[in-house]
Amino acid sequence: GKSAADLLGDPAAAEKPLGWGPYILEEWVKGEYVRLVKNPAYFRAGEGLPKFDILVYRFTGSLSDSNLVALESGECDVVDQTTYIEEDLQTLRQMELDGKIKSVSGLGPDWEHLDFGIKPQSYDNGYNPFAEERPDYFGDARVRQAFAYCMDREGAVTTYLKAKTSVPLSYLTPQHPLYNSELKPLAYDPGRAAELLDAAGWKDFDNDPATPRVAGNVKNVPAGTPLVVEYAYLDSPVRQQMAAAFQQSLAGCGIQVNPVALSLADFSAPAPEGKIFGRNFDLVQFAWSAGLNPPCFLYESGEIATSDNGWVGTRFGGVNITGYENPELDAACERVRQAAPGSEAYRSAHMQVQAILAADLPSIPLYYGFRLIAARPQVCDLMVDISARSEFGNLESLDIRPDCAP
Repeated sequence: GKSAADLLGDPAAAEKPLGWGPYILEEWVKGEYVRLVKNPAYFRAGEGLPKFDILVYRFTGSLSDSNLVALESGECDVVDQTTYIEEDLQTLRQMELDGKIKSVSGLGPDWEHLDFGIKPQSYDNGYNPFAEERPDYFGDARVRQAFAYCMDREGAVTTYLKAKTSVPLSYLTPQHPLYNSELKPLAYDPGRAAELLDAAGWKDFDNDPATPRVAGNVKNVPAGTPLVVEYAYLDSPVRQQMAAAFQQSLAGCGIQVNPVALSLADFSAPAPEGKIFGRNFDLVQFAWSAGLNPPCFLYESGEIATSDNGWVGTRFGGVNITGYENPELDAACERVRQAAPGSEAYRSAHMQVQAILAADLPSIPLYYGFRLIAARPQVCDLMVDISARSEFGNLESLDIRPDCAP
């Protein structure tokens, strides 16, 4: 008895939705729980689905430790990703080893990375050796490669993320059909990092790796400048741990980094005043999601926000915070946009974009983002579909049986 326009603004339409899924909404106590019951008209009811007659979705808050305890006590059967259990991986891993719970994770589509401030805003009119400008720490690709060799990314992922994810070679996961499988990893190798830094002019004159290297003959860097940079990150407990781990491993190569946590407001502040989007930083760690196309806009020259383009770039909002410029990357990215998806031209352009970024390293991939859910050991058919917004895409198949315990 209502028009479509009336339904849009009718609370009953949202709180008592019509649908054809496995469950019917029976009760909703806001802020506490939603109670669902089996839909007798579900089109797969003849297959015995859904397995549960009643499903209660509780709103328990975001305290990861209390949510894990709720699993152990039997108050909950499954804890989803909205409860931030990845912030307490040490407890989760120990509970798994003790057989109290189990977890499932899926990688991507986002990846955590460390961006270099290659071209700070102060360089937009050229480097001025007589001005008090930030030294050109990262203009030489060898220095960026040295950072990658000297960051024990595998060790940090194993220690702090409990191997729930892995170190990327690309912004795409290996399972992606456009992933470039010919990429070579830059594994932790302090010796190789030292060679690259020496070749780039950053010298260990005192032969003490515990002290920062200093510039000998480095372009756009005054002689004697110590290799001391700021490591900013979008604040979170996991990033704080990772930044501390990388601070330690980089120190072993004569690179001193000083971690600084940024609030979302400080991180997102627009150009030209903003620290990150105004290109006024040394290093910054954050996550970005890779979609159907490569995230070229993050590193295309046209997306460097300057006063000439109104601080918004030319197409995607001026999000190239690194200031990295490479005509070959720009051309490859344009070929991706012009080629038909599924064509060989489309595929080869994707491969080239990944190869250029892996060689030039305007950004170091740190680890894949991951979706993590935990459950009591007896829960069956638990899975994470990273292509879906919810981890309950197979909700009707979930079951509880003793034989499902690992």
